Amino acid sequence: MPGEQLAQSVNTGKVVVVEDHAEVGRILQLFIKKAGHAVVWYNSADKALPEVLRDPPDIIISDWMMPGMDGLEFCRRVKADPVLRESYFILLSARTQREDRITGLDTGADDYLTKPVDSGELLSRLRVGLRIRRLLQAVSGAKQELERSSRLASVGQLAAGIAHEINNPLESISNYAQGLLLDEGRPAEEREAVVAVQRETERIARIVKGLLTFSRWGAFELKPVSLARVVEEILLLTRHDYEREKKELSWVPPAAEVWAQGDFGSLQQVLVNLLKNAREALPEGGKAAVTVGHEGAWAWLEV
Repeated sequence: MPGEQLAQSVNTGKVVVVEDHAEVGRILQLFIKKAGHAVVWYNSADKALPEVLRDPPDIIISDWMMPGMDGLEFCRRVKADPVLRESYFILLSARTQREDRITGLDTGADDYLTKPVDSGELLSRLRVGLRIRRLLQAVSGAKQELERSSRLASVGQLAAGIAHEINNPLESISNYAQGLLLDEGRPAEEREAVVAVQRETERIARIVKGLLTFSRWGAFELKPVSLARVVEEILLLTRHDYEREKKELSWVPPAAEVWAQGDFGSLQQVLVNLLKNAREALPEGGKAAVTVGHEGAWAWLEV
């Protein structure tokens, strides 16, 4: 029935039939449905267009000659949409001339079948169209993953460059502070100030180290990981967000080291996401706590 919700599986697809002759439309709908596909039939392209734009099918089968919008114009509009254009479009027509086939394919149709339609041939074309559709989806998914990996690599390179620029002057400040502390004749107030500078320098160095580790996320490496180190490096990067929003984030290190088999950067990414979700869910003055532990052969990290 028109407007019926479409389903999808790996070996079957969502099919839309556009045919103005009711008898032909129902016959097409029947044997396509028997082949296991989810199918909806519309008796005009004007009715079908808004529906396929809303819920793009895998395959569209459309008659050429119809009242109102004909199959060629329908095909043009389908292929003009950036999402819908990926649907496999089969044009049906009683026109059998070579020039007609060329016109239909040049309009954007992916396939062309002449009437009367042989059911076996149509189902074969559906299988081909579905394989092409799935291949396009796989290629699109791979492209998105490559783009994501490329963005992560760019972020990592930028973070590594920034960390390098911070580390150089930071090391100079640390060395100068250590030199000042060697002068035992300095007043106590000055020594306290230098100790404070040294302490903040070490804190910044830990933040930079965490940033460098986090920037390398994406290169998966399975090995023993200290969960306390995962937490402490991420807290240096995220605690300020809690303080800015007047929320509390607590962490009590475990009495004994807790180890887990995993990828350090991936675990950090998981923790960043958990802390972000917790912060966004907390009201002002709310509290979040991070704990780690183990039970038997299993280790756990909880927010």
